[in-house]
Amino acid sequence: MKPRSPITVAVALTALLGVGLSVPAPAATPPHTGDIARSAVDARTLPGNLRLLEVKHSLLGSHRWYQQVHRGVPVQGGYYVVHDLDGAGERVDDGRVAVDGRVDIGGRVAARAVERAVRQVPGRFVRRELVVLAASGRLAYRVDTDAGRQAFVDARTGRLIRVRNVLAHAEGSGRVFDPDPVTFHDRQRVRDAKDTNTAELKAAYRAVFLRRLNTSGRLVGTWARVTRAKGGLARSAQRRFFYQRRDERFEQVSAYYGVDTAQAYLQSLGFSGRAGINAESQDIHVNTFRDDNSYYDPNADRISFGTGGVDDADDLEVVWHEYGHAVQDAQVPGFGTTNQSRALGEGFGDYLALAMSQHSDAVSGRSETTPYACIMNWDSVSYTNAPHCIRRADTNLTMADYDGNSIHFSGQIWSRALWDINQALGANEANLVIFEAQFLFARDTTYKAAGNRTIQTASRLLGKAAAQLVRRAVLRRGIAVTS
Repeated sequence: MKPRSPITVAVALTALLGVGLSVPAPAATPPHTGDIARSAVDARTLPGNLRLLEVKHSLLGSHRWYQQVHRGVPVQGGYYVVHDLDGAGERVDDGRVAVDGRVDIGGRVAARAVERAVRQVPGRFVRRELVVLAASGRLAYRVDTDAGRQAFVDARTGRLIRVRNVLAHAEGSGRVFDPDPVTFHDRQRVRDAKDTNTAELKAAYRAVFLRRLNTSGRLVGTWARVTRAKGGLARSAQRRFFYQRRDERFEQVSAYYGVDTAQAYLQSLGFSGRAGINAESQDIHVNTFRDDNSYYDPNADRISFGTGGVDDADDLEVVWHEYGHAVQDAQVPGFGTTNQSRALGEGFGDYLALAMSQHSDAVSGRSETTPYACIMNWDSVSYTNAPHCIRRADTNLTMADYDGNSIHFSGQIWSRALWDINQALGANEANLVIFEAQFLFARDTTYKAAGNRTIQTASRLLGKAAAQLVRRAVLRRGIAVTS
């Protein structure tokens, strides 16, 4: 995965121009020290160059956020967080940055000089704050505007240093299958017809909002980014991406939409902010090779979709399955070093495809013809018999059927356990447990270990009764858990 960059904390305390600052004696500022393993952190060990900003409360503990300061002035981007995990001790994220102790915090320019410096910056003034820029060793005013701009003005000279555009996203629209034509028609006899626009396929199109796009005019946003595609990247200054499936850009829209909606669902469950899972702009390549296959490459942190048979990104369940691998790699870097752990990964990817179809606004329940448990039934029409399912999450496979040489087949043992948990707890509560539990998986986890961690997580999040339901679902798959 890409290394996670530190989160810049929005400082709530504003140092207005013309207001005197209390300046304590200079304090040494240590360099960035990275993550510190679990340790007891209290007033005796807390560094002195911090100012408490706020205390956040999550599902499993509290999180105290501090602003780094230098001689009483906030350091831009410098932070320190103490995570108090209920019953599991404390952990520290040290995001402080090295500051030259010779930074002069006196001799500031008048307010009029700052106003002149930002006169050409778009928008009206919203906030201004005196900050230390650690990299350059300068004192500056940070000026925020209502046009999404953040300007930095040298506090001694009144010269504009730089302007950042912090507008992160916009909203667009486009056309996709959601989730697929087989499900839409509730009929197994739907054919790909080699990318042609048949009447039955046109009927399955759905207009959707493409949320969180940036302003580049391409399919690049907060949670997804199409960076390479057959035929060139889709572009629209108006952010309108309406193509028919014979157009190679149709799959680009589907891939963006699938990844973005999956991450949005994770965020809605509470996995947001520092608790986010793969909360980054996922790199995507679309229709870039001819095989009937798609994959997630952990070395490049990239999802790639092929064009064999049905173009894979046509089917949102394929998109969601591959995104499942990216999610798991974000939670457990390097996940999947053994056959059992890789099979668990395939089972989870299938389950995420199922869970997202279940969550989709376009689907209000399923018939026996196209049940949720039938995975990727559009992509598979080119090489399976009806009912068209690449795999199923409702088989009666157990560990007695486990085949170490077929991780996709064996993954159905785990996807069935997860589907049973979903049915026992309800979708959202089940998914909360399933995603949270994966933080506790090892790279080489086993079915037994994964089952134990999932049961333990259910107990901590939802209580003993829920944990017992999870335990029953796991035991039915012949997984010899001890929790």
